Amino acid sequence: MTELGEILAGGLSPDSTLSAMYEIENVLLLVKELDKKTEYYKELKKYRVQALDDKIHDISAKKDALRQITLNTMRVMAPKEKTLDFPSIGKVTRRSGSDALVVEDEEALLQYLDEQNRKSEVIKTTVVIDRRKLKSVISEYRKAGQPLPGTVLEKGKDTLSVTFDKAKDKAEETDEVSVELSEQLGEQLDGLLV
Repeated sequence: MTELGEILAGGLSPDSTLSAMYEIENVLLLVKELDKKTEYYKELKKYRVQALDDKIHDISAKKDALRQITLNTMRVMAPKEKTLDFPSIGKVTRRSGSDALVVEDEEALLQYLDEQNRKSEVIKTTVVIDRRKLKSVISEYRKAGQPLPGTVLEKGKDTLSVTFDKAKDKAEETDEVSVELSEQLGEQLDGLLV
């Protein structure tokens, strides 16, 4: 069993055990700090991702507009040309677009194909196991002492739930202890939070 500071200094190993129960309070404070840092990074990531997505969208829109302008220019100024070559730069090629089938009334189409005995050629069926219902069925078989072929029961792992008090005076106390703890752990905590 080791002190929390030693655990942090030596790296976090899930196999470690604290030297005293009261140190769990310090762990809770660290977890709370790590949660705050995680939320900060999540928000920063959203901001940065959105800004980059917007920039990429703007660039794509400009590129699409330039392609359309080039196509329009070829139609007007060189209607008989399919390809224009610009040595040392590149070339542009105009192609006729492919026709696209638009299904406006799926029900009418399927009814017609059914009448023509061709519906099965265009229908795709996907089989999906309903996990909630399967759990109930497996439970019935287990109660009856029958195994269900193709299944294995994996033992669930123990979990830990961490909740933080929302009381105002507790929050002030927590912040004070958190600052004190952060100062005590110094670079060890900073290394963890980065």
